[in-house]
Amino acid sequence: MSQTTTGAMTSTTTFPSRSLWTKDGSKVGNAILYGTEPSKHVEGLTINLVETDFGNRMRLTATEIEAWWVIGAPNDYAQWRADRDSVRLNNTIQDQCDAIDKEHGVDRSTPA
Repeated sequence: MSQTTTGAMTSTTTFPSRSLWTKDGSKVGNAILYGTEPSKHVEGLTINLVETDFGNRMRLTATEIEAWWVIGAPNDYAQWRADRDSVRLNNTIQDQCDAIDKEHGVDRSTPA
């Protein structure tokens, strides 16, 4: 369902399982739009259900989504979560950096 002619999202736009690419990674990371629900407070307004790659869940309007993300291609939500969780279970980049520090005797537990 979409009521758009310029590519912009409207209050009734829905794009289930769309990738959301951050416009400013320092504020909000990448995310996925995994569903919608009707607003409990405004009749006719669609609320979009979003989950960030960090696992935070939010309920946002289309305007809020457009402010923070570039709307990407459709995505398989279940696969996206499985991939994200798999990465979290395996060695992370931080684990690899910690191993290199340990190998070279670097202690980052206290500020320099």
